[in-house]
Amino acid sequence: MLVHYRFFFSIFFFGTLAPSSIFENADLLYHFRTLRLSAALGSVSLFLLAQTYNGVLPGPFEICAFYLVLTGISGAAAYLCALDSQNPGDPDDDGTYEFLLFLSATTLIGMSLSSFVLGPLEACEEKYSPIPPITDQLSTYPSIDTMMDVGFDDDGCSSHPTLSDREEPLVSGFALLTHPVGQTMFVALFVSLGIGYVYLASIGQILLSLPVVSGQSPQHARNIHVSIFSLCNCASRAFFGTLSDLLKNKFGIHRLWVFWSGIVALGLAQLYLVTCVTTASLLVPCTVAMALVYGLSFGIAPAATAEFGTSVFARNWGILLFAPALGSQLFNVLFGALYDKEAERQGVHVCQGPECFRETYWIGIVTVVICFFLMTWTIFKSGIHKRSPVAS
Repeated sequence: MLVHYRFFFSIFFFGTLAPSSIFENADLLYHFRTLRLSAALGSVSLFLLAQTYNGVLPGPFEICAFYLVLTGISGAAAYLCALDSQNPGDPDDDGTYEFLLFLSATTLIGMSLSSFVLGPLEACEEKYSPIPPITDQLSTYPSIDTMMDVGFDDDGCSSHPTLSDREEPLVSGFALLTHPVGQTMFVALFVSLGIGYVYLASIGQILLSLPVVSGQSPQHARNIHVSIFSLCNCASRAFFGTLSDLLKNKFGIHRLWVFWSGIVALGLAQLYLVTCVTTASLLVPCTVAMALVYGLSFGIAPAATAEFGTSVFARNWGILLFAPALGSQLFNVLFGALYDKEAERQGVHVCQGPECFRETYWIGIVTVVICFFLMTWTIFKSGIHKRSPVAS
């Protein structure tokens, strides 16, 4: 069931693959038609998903996944049309100001209207099997003290209930940020998602600075890399999320180890970017690696956050999401400043050469090294490097 849950929410991003090749050469009139089709497709797919959720339509997992694929295609088509419309013919009148005002207005209207519709779900009563006597449980499961020492928990991924279902330790608010694991997760999300997001946002500038294949437009190259990033991001969320559950529940290996491996991969990907990438064709492995780490972070972090207490999960996850928000802003500003500095040194408007982005990702490597040592210290300091007991 958990595999279905992870795949269900990651399949949405698979829809971004189709529009990159379908809409890349569309003219302005075709953009209008594409946007109308995108609006209709998104509306119909979400309506069908809502009716399936309500029990009006049959709800096999595969059909719901198909609805999300249609939603992803709809959103990606609209996004690519918006990007193409900002392709400046006249640098002094590229329509960016009006486009940002339009985004601001639609965001305000959409979220304001939804605030009158959305609300808390009604509590439903579920039937549980009788709880066996506490003496029987104590003979099967470790004690509370043992669970606290080794981090034994039940985050909904195991097929066996544990004592932590009734007496789980709750860590939230300021205590989360003072907890070693909470601090490490905040830093890891700051670094991994911050760098991953700035890479995705700046892929166009990176490609423009590198020699491309003869006859291939920069827009086409950017669409290809965005599609590759989307596919790998989707696959990574499903794969590494499921892998962390298997390692946790079958072998007692903490999820932070999977996150640790992602941080190592992020450092190697950036090292490859600053030392080996000199043409656009050599950038593909870096895009794949960045996307895998980006998806890994989103596949692991929510489940690891739930270990601080499922009843305070929403609050803790909201606190941790400040990390990528801050990280993406910082690395975006850093990339822009260093890019403009190099372009000014070259005396051009569009920077040319790997020097345009190397400094940014050298700094990124330094932050990854710091995060690596912090996470390693936390794993051994908290004792989670040891395998925890697994319920049989």
